Amino acid sequence: MNQLSFTFQESKTNNLIPFQKIDDLFKRITRELYLTEGSLYLRDNKRESPNATEKASSSGFSICFYEVPYPLESKSNLGVSKSIMALKEQKFKTKESVIVLKVTSLHDIALIPETASYKANNDGSYMISFSPYDNNMLDFIEEYIRWRYAHYISESSFGCCSKFNLCSDEKRCVHENQLYAKGCMYRASLDSGKIFYGKNRNV
Repeated sequence: MNQLSFTFQESKTNNLIPFQKIDDLFKRITRELYLTEGSLYLRDNKRESPNATEKASSSGFSICFYEVPYPLESKSNLGVSKSIMALKEQKFKTKESVIVLKVTSLHDIALIPETASYKANNDGSYMISFSPYDNNMLDFIEEYIRWRYAHYISESSFGCCSKFNLCSDEKRCVHENQLYAKGCMYRASLDSGKIFYGKNRNV
């Protein structure tokens, strides 16, 4: 897993992509959603050069969820990485360069800001183009990440864990590995407002 966290100055070939702002966004979402550190990261999609003397070139970047292994000391589970959005800089000689986002699905086309242009592909994905100076791009990235998180499907599935009483009292999942805990069946009940245990029991 090649995680990135760098500033504008550290990326000379992709200096229109706001890496630092994206990194700050990841940190805030991680904090607000109680995610494990490293659960949300940016991957460099490097293409190896056929010429051994040349460096690998980047074909863009992917925003990914990383389901951290649970338990952390597990040797059989190396964790799972899932790409949810691709982004790259597209340069033109005669007009302003743009940043293109590719999303595999979109639950509401109205989420695309009026300042962006888009193309729907035959496979159901969308190519969305933003001016690199459009603040709406970061808002769109954040909303899309949150939507994909809300519908994230864990690689694991279980009824509940030992924290079910504490989760009931807090009215939310308090598991230390939130992506892994997406596989909890009781969590689905909690998220829908049904509490079966503790002081807040309503079923």
